[in-house]
Amino acid sequence: MEEISRAIRQEVGGEDIRLKFSVDRPTGQIVVKVIDGKDGKVIREIPPSELLALAKSMKEFEGLIFDEHV
Repeated sequence: MEEISRAIRQEVGGEDIRLKFSVDRPTGQIVVKVIDGKDGKVIREIPPSELLALAKSMKEFEGLIFDEHV
């Protein structure tokens, strides 16, 4: 977990950040929000919300396209 924190801090170029981990219930994906420690604003969301929306819509078609979940 500390390795992930270091890599994200290096990527966003700041030391005063917080990481918030959660699970997107519709997709089951782990979501990491990179938050500015000074003002509490979300700097980056991994994966992006657009990608989660795409994954959710693909999951809705799962039963129509595939016979079973692998």
